[in-house]
Amino acid sequence: MVLSARKAEPALEPRPEPEPDESEPGLDCVVPLVRADADWEEKADPSAPVIEVLAGSLVVVYAFDEDTQFRMVAQRDLVRLGVDRAALSEAAHDHLLDRMADLQLLDRPDGCGMVRLDGNLESSAILVPELWHDIGEILGDEVLVAVPARDIVLFCGAGNDAVKRALRAARDRALAVGDHKITGDLFRFHGGSWQVEPA
Repeated sequence: MVLSARKAEPALEPRPEPEPDESEPGLDCVVPLVRADADWEEKADPSAPVIEVLAGSLVVVYAFDEDTQFRMVAQRDLVRLGVDRAALSEAAHDHLLDRMADLQLLDRPDGCGMVRLDGNLESSAILVPELWHDIGEILGDEVLVAVPARDIVLFCGAGNDAVKRALRAARDRALAVGDHKITGDLFRFHGGSWQVEPA
């Protein structure tokens, strides 16, 4: 019996690296959003959003700011971008600081202060400790903050009982009639971080 020789298989060409998809957003448009923990849950799923616990009932989620909408940063986006959570957080914080150039601090008739930005990132202002350190210096007191909605951040000196009552009343009104609700908790800025204020 004659055995025929097997024809040699051609060598496989190395597969080229895929070109980056320029239609996909990058780190240069990521912003941090403060939201209620009841609305977000960390899951071991590549399509699930990247979430970090902030304080009490607050969490931070990350989003690509696509001008007309926010698209949540998913865990698979970390792989696509080649970054870890720390690098994502740092980039988002830097971009938030850029947006904070338009931030205004307003005095309300009830004695509370209020943050005004763009209607989307007011709640994210609590992620900038330098801001709250400066406000505390101006007030001569630790700062107490309410974040009842995405676009409503109210604050006062933690030692001013009369204005604290006004803060709670304003928070309650915002929760009763406002959109994009977040939390009824109050937070004290102490030692460079936020702590839940006892009810």
